[in-house]
Amino acid sequence: HDHVEWWRFLTAPFLHGNLLHWVMNAAALLYLGRRVELLARWPHVIIVLAGSALVGSLTTYQFTIQPSVGASGGIMGLLGFLLIFEMLHTKLVPKLLVEDYLLVWC
Repeated sequence: HDHVEWWRFLTAPFLHGNLLHWVMNAAALLYLGRRVELLARWPHVIIVLAGSALVGSLTTYQFTIQPSVGASGGIMGLLGFLLIFEMLHTKLVPKLLVEDYLLVWC
């Protein structure tokens, strides 16, 4: 970790290992991003996704020596945001969304 190429922290979330990796991340981003946008509006999607992706890249750099790619850090950030938002603001979450959430995850 002597020479840090800082731009890699910002570009790694846009790269993917193969087509299946890209499709799975795109599906997760589509589902979670639409849900965050519906409940908390679009600026939160960008802020949470970008911040989480950067933190994911920095964490990977700190704890592994292998390079990594993908938007998993951003996806986990969106999921965490949704879990906390929906627990704190239960009255803002329409019943239909709760049922949809249960159908997808159970």
